[in-house]
Amino acid sequence: VFAVDPQLLSRVNSWLISRRDGSGGFLRNPKSLDTFGAASPNITNAYIIWSLTFAGHKELLEEVEALRALATDSSDTYFTGLVAGSLYNVQRTAEGQALASKLVKKQQKDGSVSESVRSVTGSEGDSLVIETTSIAILAWINDHKLFAENIELAINWLATRCKDGRFGSTQATVLALKAIIQYDLHRPVISGRGAVVLSVQGNKVASMPVASDTKTVVNFVDALKDFQWSNSVESYKVELSMEWEHNVTGSLQIPYSFALSYFDPQPAPQKACAVSLVLKLSERELVEGDGVGVSVEVTNTQAKEQSMVVAIVGLPGGLEPRVEKLQELVAAHTIAYFEIQGREVIFYWRGMDKNQQILFSFDAMAKVPGTFQGPASRAYLYYTDELKWWHEPLSVSIKPKPSVSSLIA
Repeated sequence: VFAVDPQLLSRVNSWLISRRDGSGGFLRNPKSLDTFGAASPNITNAYIIWSLTFAGHKELLEEVEALRALATDSSDTYFTGLVAGSLYNVQRTAEGQALASKLVKKQQKDGSVSESVRSVTGSEGDSLVIETTSIAILAWINDHKLFAENIELAINWLATRCKDGRFGSTQATVLALKAIIQYDLHRPVISGRGAVVLSVQGNKVASMPVASDTKTVVNFVDALKDFQWSNSVESYKVELSMEWEHNVTGSLQIPYSFALSYFDPQPAPQKACAVSLVLKLSERELVEGDGVGVSVEVTNTQAKEQSMVVAIVGLPGGLEPRVEKLQELVAAHTIAYFEIQGREVIFYWRGMDKNQQILFSFDAMAKVPGTFQGPASRAYLYYTDELKWWHEPLSVSIKPKPSVSSLIA
């Protein structure tokens, strides 16, 4: 976490305020980056007002009132949550509470808040539910005694959505962390010292000291690595518990995460993914120094516009992509951006039209002799990255370049 330059924040604040349109909304730039799937004016206005009122702006009376009038009859929980939070932020508590109560009716048994339409970033799937639930938590915390049960249920669900240190998309992660931080700030502090105990099959494996002022992460990774796991055991029960010193009474809830690492060379495509990917190499038998074409076909499989799309092409070892060709694709607006990470070439688009199909190719050079298989390739919506279309790994065989002596012979 890094501090943000106060002057930068001041400039952003001033610019946003200058974009007020005098009718309860904000002026929008027609050259916005989201070519397809951009958020509606109401969602955009609500997110801006929510952010500015969180930052302490109290003068946006006309804008807040315009949103309140719309939210009263809205069934979109994402929009309702933003407006409820904005009303609380400007001390219109009774009106904020009325909208926050509407969210309670949309909370599921597992704690998530459903029935949102679209977020400001065009999120869908798990990321959209995470964003909506986080926004609901941030609204409910303003009346934490009234909505205590809903908050606890939502926070417990939110904790289950953390994967690889993030909560879905970047935007979903930001909002989830914001909700978790506010939740922690409103929780009572319990004094005392004790230990977090790790047990496997009912037997104590390790313990780590902890106190109410503990700031570091309690990590049992090494203890689990060193444990003697047996393939003959069908299942293991792993437990975490608290042991307090000096007969401390009460309870302390500590958020935790459990990570399971595994490798699948070719995951199955997820049919619910909105985009598909087809790849083909022009040649699979190469000689060192040869060039090979990689054709790429990305398709929006749905009859609706999509926001940001990503395709990751895993190249076999021994192949090196030609950067010049990739730069030409950007210049021709075939792709919006690309980057190379290890053996993977990552392509980005700002959006796709209904049932749009994008066809292009790029070149790679055979640099190292050998037989290689690349990592599985995939395509997905940037803000719905839990749903991916996986493509079988590409493979090539590269023979050594004939030596001068062998050519003479």
